[in-house]
Order: sequence, then C-alpha cells, then structure tokens
Amino acid sequence: MNLKFLVKEGARLPQMNAIHIPDAVGAREVEVRTTLLNEFNLEIGAGLGPLAGKIWRIGLMGYSCKPENVMLCLSALGSVLADMGMPVQVGGAEAAAHGAYAALHAKAAPRRKASPKSSREPRMRRMAHRTSAAPSYNPSS
Repeated sequence: MNLKFLVKEGARLPQMNAIHIPDAVGAREVEVRTTLLNEFNLEIGAGLGPLAGKIWRIGLMGYSCKPENVMLCLSALGSVLADMGMPVQVGGAEAAAHGAYAALHAKAAPRRKASPKSSREPRMRRMAHRTSAAPSYNPSS
C-alpha cells in the first residue's frame, strides 16, 4: 500500500503501528476511518496532538492480533484507499503479511521438532502428583 511508518523499525512496538496518512488522502482521513468503522467494524485511531491529521494508529492487541483480523484490516484499508482512487495493489499487503507469517512459522518449526508435545507429559504428571499429594483442607479440624 506504500504506507510509511512514523517510527523507525528498531523502535516500533508490535502492538501499535503509527503510519503516515498518505498525501493523496489528506483531509479525507476521517472518511477513511469512518468507512472502516461502518463497513468493516474496524476502528483505527487518529493522530493526537501535533500528529492529528498526519498519522493513523493501528492497534494489534488481544483478539485483533489474530492473523485473520490482521488480514481483514489490511484488506479493508487497501479496499477503502483504492475506492478513493489511491494507487493500491489490492492483495499486495496481504501477500506480504502471509510471507511474514510463513517466515515466523518456518523459524519456529525446528524448535517444535526439538521439543515434541510429549515433553509436556512429565510436567503434567508432576503437577498431578503435587495436587494429589497436597494436604486437603478440613474445616472441622
């Protein structure tokens, strides 16, 4: 979508993405946010203080950070911007996000092989043992 982050890569928080509002959107930035809210039930924040009208704040925390919700946000924003006449390659942001998710999974795969699910069983047995061996509370004693 050719959007630019406000904060340099090394200082960004994964939970909050501040992006510059494209010049082509300008004063119509409220229209973008309103359309996202009304048509897609997505709320992105406006810039505050000296950044009002200059950035959007997109939060990705809790339920909203699920991959399908990230994809919805990217798709909806791209669609709204394209409808406003911006040169958006619809699907480009989603493809980049899929690539990022695939890279994360590929990086985590060797660790999963090294620690299979069965490695949790001894811990579960220890926890069960502690629970059964724990003294019970008897209010009459």
